[in-house]
Amino acid sequence: MKYLFFDIECADGGKATVCSFGYVIADMEFNIIKREDIVINPEGRFNLTGREGRPDLQLAYPIATFQRAPNFKHFYNKIKALVENEEYYVVGHSVYDDATYLNKACARYKLEPLSFRYFDTQRMYREVVGDRHSISLENALVAFELNEKVRYHQSVEDARATMLLLKALEHKYGSDVLFLPLDDVYELEAKKVI
Repeated sequence: MKYLFFDIECADGGKATVCSFGYVIADMEFNIIKREDIVINPEGRFNLTGREGRPDLQLAYPIATFQRAPNFKHFYNKIKALVENEEYYVVGHSVYDDATYLNKACARYKLEPLSFRYFDTQRMYREVVGDRHSISLENALVAFELNEKVRYHQSVEDARATMLLLKALEHKYGSDVLFLPLDDVYELEAKKVI
């Protein structure tokens, strides 16, 4: 088995406008085997600043870079092969949202929904630390005093940061942290989120 850590970004902070899919494949000792940031044309308006009640968001690439890229449909088979590969433990941070947005994009392009099981480091953190509040990936790394330089909101970097967080959780709470008896809490089928 290997880990597949992934993260997505959306042009409007959600909905079906996925504009990047970043992933890191690592062995069970957290050695990175492969990493990639797939840039996607969201075919929609970018709405990342001036949003009421939400912080501004700065993506890793200029808008023109996203607009020149192929759309989600072009990358669907690659993404599907990654997240549905039974050789991987699929892991993300606040991953319910990412799974939801991926399947909204599938619906938008009339593609079969993705069906995969995943683990959520945000929920793991809440359970083992005993904090009922959701914590951002950045704040979780700070809580573990991880001083790794991370370019947040670049999907591949957020995927790598998720790997660092799981590694820290395992180091502090044991290697079984991924398999705590909380499957109904943080391991779900993405098909159910549509």
